[in-house]
Amino acid sequence: MSVLLAALASYVYSSHFYHVLSKDFHKIHLLDNNQKDWTLDLPPKEQSELTWIFMGLKGFGIGTHMDRLGQHVCSAQIFGRKHWILHPPEDTKWLYHGDVNLMEPDYLTHPRYINASPAYDFVLERGEVLILPDQWWHNTLALDDSISLTHDFVNISNVDAYLKRLEARRGKEYMESEEMKPVMEMWMARKNK
Repeated sequence: MSVLLAALASYVYSSHFYHVLSKDFHKIHLLDNNQKDWTLDLPPKEQSELTWIFMGLKGFGIGTHMDRLGQHVCSAQIFGRKHWILHPPEDTKWLYHGDVNLMEPDYLTHPRYINASPAYDFVLERGEVLILPDQWWHNTLALDDSISLTHDFVNISNVDAYLKRLEARRGKEYMESEEMKPVMEMWMARKNK
């Protein structure tokens, strides 16, 4: 495994494999019907940016961040182990995007971080799945050579935040386009049920 990952790079992540997934991939439901994944209604272009594969050698990971479009995250650890450190949205004012090493914070360089609430610190083992709510800050580190599959999802609890960020990213014209208009109508009807 190490040889394969080393040949690829130290850490690789991509959503460009989406088209090779089984058409039944999204029929896997981890949550009850009230929390159903609404992204299945999106045009393929949007769906293709919501499922990611992460492959990395031991010691590599991704710095402190929250996901960009306000979606929830479902991350399955396929191979190896990954160390996660999480902070709730309320800690946003104390965190630094990408900069702070939450594993070993430097309070001189990042003085605000000392005010953050205690982090949720754990290891995701092979075969385990993490459901991470919208707006949670996270930092990861591969403890072994590692492969994980992540799917970002939207439902009634985060649809407003997702749509607001999607419009900021793509523009109002896109949100009113032929491909998005039926989705918007369906989501608003579902939300107001």
